[in-house]
Parts: sequence; structure tokens; C-alpha cells
Amino acid sequence: MISPREAPSSAEVVTKVNDVLVGLGILTFTLFPFALAGIVLVVAPLVLVVVVGLLVAIPVVLPLWLARSLIRRWFRRRGAARAPVTAAPGRGERLTPDRGDEAARHGDQDDREQVWGSRGSRWDRARAEHESEKAA
Repeated sequence: MISPREAPSSAEVVTKVNDVLVGLGILTFTLFPFALAGIVLVVAPLVLVVVVGLLVAIPVVLPLWLARSLIRRWFRRRGAARAPVTAAPGRGERLTPDRGDEAARHGDQDDREQVWGSRGSRWDRARAEHESEKAA
């Protein structure tokens, strides 16, 4: 007959944990020189690739970034009312309406359906419900 197994005492558990930690420490000190060489052999080429990539990307990205910032600055100076709002590709272009009523500033639902082909997002519907509750 098999006798029930007794739970180890806390002293036995501490002794086993200590033995495992000592063994792992010995392995770490023994294998550290190999790990250091492996790290150098892996990290050094990666750093070289990153540096070369940056040197190649900077002459390409810098003019694009500069042109983008200049275009943004130009549109800000022109004013938001004159800046064109373009639709999705293949659906044409829609200019900002020049009438001054409230619907033109926020965009008519009919205009949005005509240009974008949708009824608006959940955010638009929630905002409209909120404004109608506030008005009531």
C-alpha cells in the first residue's frame, strides 16, 4: 500500500531553492564569456545596419518632410475656408462651401451622403443626438 506523501518542511524547500540558485550561478559565470561574444556578434551588425539605413533615409526623408511642412504652412496662411477638401480617391473633389450658414460650416448630411457615399460615422450621429437634446 502506498503511504500518503508528506509536505516538505520550509527548511527543505529553502535548501532546494538555494541549491538551484547556486547551480544557475555557476552556469552563468561559466557561460558568460560565450554570451558576451554572441551579443557582440549579433548587436554590432545590427547597429551597422541601422546607421547605414539612417544615412540612406535622411537624404530622402528630409526634403519630403520639409516640403510637407511648407505646404501645411501655406494652407494655414491661405485660411481654412479656401482650402480644398478632397474626397476619397476616384470620387472627385469637393470644395469647401462658401455660404455662411451653420449647415455649411459643419457640413450638411445631404452633402456628406453625396460626396462620401455614407450617412456619417457613429461619432457624427452621437454628436447630432447630443445637440438635439441640448437644444430641446
